[in-house]
Parts: sequence; C-alpha cells; structure tokens
Amino acid sequence: MKSKLFCVSITLLSVILPLHISGQTAQPKPIIDGTGAFGKVLVQRLGTDPDGRLRKNIQPFVIGYCGWRVRSLTLYPITKFEGMQLGLCKTILDVFDPQITTVLNGIETRADSVSIPIEATPAESKVIQDFVAVKYGMFYMGLSDVNAKPDTSAKWKYGVGSGLGELAADVTLWWRIWNEPKFEAKVGSQLSALGELLKTAPKSVDPAFVADIRALSLMGMKTKFTAAERARINQLLTRALNSSVSLASVPNANDSVPASSTRATRNSGNASAQSSAEFRFEAGKVYAVKSELKAALAEFDQAVKLDPQNGLIYFHRAMTKEKLGMVDGAIGDYTAVILLRTSLREAYFNRGTLYLNKKEYKAAVSDLNAAIAIDAKYEAAFYNRGLAYYNLEQLYAALGDFNNVIMLNPKNANGYLMRSYVYCSQGLTSAANRDQETAIQLGASFERGCK
Repeated sequence: MKSKLFCVSITLLSVILPLHISGQTAQPKPIIDGTGAFGKVLVQRLGTDPDGRLRKNIQPFVIGYCGWRVRSLTLYPITKFEGMQLGLCKTILDVFDPQITTVLNGIETRADSVSIPIEATPAESKVIQDFVAVKYGMFYMGLSDVNAKPDTSAKWKYGVGSGLGELAADVTLWWRIWNEPKFEAKVGSQLSALGELLKTAPKSVDPAFVADIRALSLMGMKTKFTAAERARINQLLTRALNSSVSLASVPNANDSVPASSTRATRNSGNASAQSSAEFRFEAGKVYAVKSELKAALAEFDQAVKLDPQNGLIYFHRAMTKEKLGMVDGAIGDYTAVILLRTSLREAYFNRGTLYLNKKEYKAAVSDLNAAIAIDAKYEAAFYNRGLAYYNLEQLYAALGDFNNVIMLNPKNANGYLMRSYVYCSQGLTSAANRDQETAIQLGASFERGCK
C-alpha cells in the first residue's frame, strides 16, 4: 500500500579490529583482491601511450580507486596485509602523481607485522585526504570553482573508481573482521551504491566493465554474506578492475588536470583571501537568517571562490540552495562537504534526504547508512531510511528501521504510522490498527485503515 510519506526535514569512524590470535580462533584465509593484477595490466596498456592520452583518460579512475582505497585503509589499524595493498597502490599512483609516495612508503614500512597493527598518524591521514579529496576530488566533481563546468566523463570515472577503491579496502580488511555484522552491512551498502553509478555511465564505456559493475551491485543490500559470496565478490572485483583498463580509451571532456601547486591546501599562503572569504561567509549567514536567500547565495558563492576548501561554506550554501529549490546544486555542495570531511553526519543525512525526495531510493539508503554508521542513535536517519526501504518494497528492512525509531522515541507518531503501513503491506491488519491508534493518540492525523 502506498500512502503519504512524512519525510524528516533536513535541518569516519576509526574501528578497533578484533584480531584472530593463533591458538584461539582459526584464521580464515585472507581475501586478496586484484589490485596487483590491475597494476600490471595498466602498465602494459600505458606502455603503448607515446602522447600520454591514455594516461590522461584513465587518471580520474586511478586516482579515485587507489586514492580512496588508501584513504579507507588508513581509517583502520593496518597490518602487513593492508601494508602490502598500500604498497601496490603507491606504485600505481606514482605513475600518475607521486605527491603522496613518501607518506605511503612510510606507512607501508611500519606496517610489517601480521598480528600487531599500526595506525596512520593524523598528519599522514591529512596528506592522503588532501590528495584524494581536496586536490582531485573537488576538481573532478566540479566543486573547486563555482563557475567551472564539471567534466562529466572524468567525474564518472573518479566516482566509480572511488566506489571500487573503498570496496577493495574493506574486502582486504574482511578477513580480520569476518564476523563483524556492521562491517558486512557496510560492504552490502557499498555494493548496492555501485548500481547508482551505472545511471550516468558515458555511452562509450566498455559493456564488459559495465556488466562487471552491475554484477557487483546485484550482490548488495545484504547484511550477511556466505563464504562463497565473499569469494564471488572478490572474483567480480578483480574482474572489474581488469576490465576498467578499457577506460583508457574513453576520452575526458577535456585533458586538464588539477594544478598541483595550491589545490591541496586551504590558501595557506594567502591570509587576505581567507579573511575576505570569512567576511563573505559571515555576510551570507546574516542574509540567510533574514531569509534573503539570493543575497546569501551570492555571498556564499564569493566565499567559495576565495576559500574553495572550506567545508562549512559549502554546507551553508547547500542549505541555501535547498531552500531555493536548487536540489542538484545542494547535492553537489553536500558532496563537497563529505569530500572535505566536514560535518559528515549531517552532510550524509541531508544528501540522503534529498535523494529520498528525488525518489532515488538506493542512493538515499547508501547515504543514510553512512549517517547511521556515524551515529547509531540517529532517529531521523532511521526514519528516512525506513521510508526509502518502504518505497523499495523492502518491507522487513523498513520494519526494522521504524522499530528503531519507536525504540529511540516512543512518542514519534509518524514512526507508528509508517510502521502501520508496513504491517498493512504484510497483511498484519490487527498490528496495523494498534499502531494507527497509538499514532492518533500521539497527535497524528490521517485516514485510518489498510487499503
């Protein structure tokens, strides 16, 4: 039954990994993905690239894949196995941009134990984050210059590379957290999110690569995987990486690359620019409070030009664009906020809610998953994810989310109402009637009954 949905308005975690100590728990065989094989095939392909065009074409994918892969690995304690994977990506990235080679080499060297993990330092993590998100991510997403038109082909390559890179990082870690439910659910969400990327794939992309991404995405939205399914994910990931080399033949809209001099810093050498950006930012906030939204947007636009790596400016501009009905623009700004690691909980929630309103339910679930991973008691995120699941007709998942809403806030009338609709869809009329009675007592107004 479809009924009126009450969407909640819009207003990385470091995980301690349990190690399997020999003699206590049998260690499963580590899952090794195809990064090494991908690197070999890539080098062979680029060996016939005298003018550098193939390298320019595939650079967004490579930066997305290895950049986000190493970034994800540094969120966890790293053992020798992950260090080897960092080393593989270090070698690949060195061909395209050696800027973070020294940092990755240092982490790889320290991660020389199977049983005693090390952690990347905050300084190391920042260098990697600035490289993949600020220097390249902002550029490929078309967020580094408010007046620049994003290169849609490069943007897609970077996005699909990033998705595969984060997935590959978690697959590499999987053997150490084999029985961690939240981790398996995260992998399921990542797999599902790959399907959304197919909607914007350039027409010239090799059908074999598209088929591999689709096969991976079809294994998503699960919270538990069998050993055979884990092996299948690894097999498909390896195959997708090998077929991704065909992206070297897919031209970007232009051959430009990010300037290496200033994009990885926040105008650190230009105090006056930051001061002017702060003045514009504060002026924009004043206009926003007065509901002079167009004036606020103009100020935020100027602030972004002056300080393009300030996540808070993008966040406020996103909220202003929402109020002006500029939904796609707001989604782009929330993407910048996420890339810049600012207000992650709220950025994922807000972007996910915008996807929900656009009826892009799988994308909404992916973002709301991320918000809930950051805050396990995020009532509004559970509610909106429940709405997305309900529209996807994944009734058991929706029921679980509305149960969580009611557990977190027993006076949430809409939680009871939406749960009643799930019960109606499941044919549980008596349970639906009880929830609708409770919703009315809590102040909800609606037409009763199952239809």
